[in-house]
Amino acid sequence: MGTPILLLAAWQGCNAILCNNDVLARVRSPNGHRVAVVFDRACGPPVRSGTQVSVLRLGILLPSSRGNAALFDNTPRVVHVNRDQDPLVAVRWSSDSVLEVRYDSYADHWQPSREVAGVTIRLVPDSTLAPN
Repeated sequence: MGTPILLLAAWQGCNAILCNNDVLARVRSPNGHRVAVVFDRACGPPVRSGTQVSVLRLGILLPSSRGNAALFDNTPRVVHVNRDQDPLVAVRWSSDSVLEVRYDSYADHWQPSREVAGVTIRLVPDSTLAPN
């Protein structure tokens, strides 16, 4: 029984090493206590890469793990970064406790949680963010 746990721990450790998070944007909450981070997460196979969003307390570094607020799959027709290097995911704080995440309406997405550390996450499809 100890072997499966050891193998799982080894796989998780290798998975973290194979992933790289590249910050695209940071947006502070109105009260300055939190920050929304939009980042590109690139991982080796078999894990897909994509644009992700995390909500963090101000001063906390982005961990090497996946986003805690929203994840978007990068395929040739969806999110990631366009030719002008603008993220096709946009975040905006509606208040100190509500983060609006606008994304390319064609993007495959997943929301790990509707609330992160007391912040409500609202995903909003936006056709104006689609690539040209």
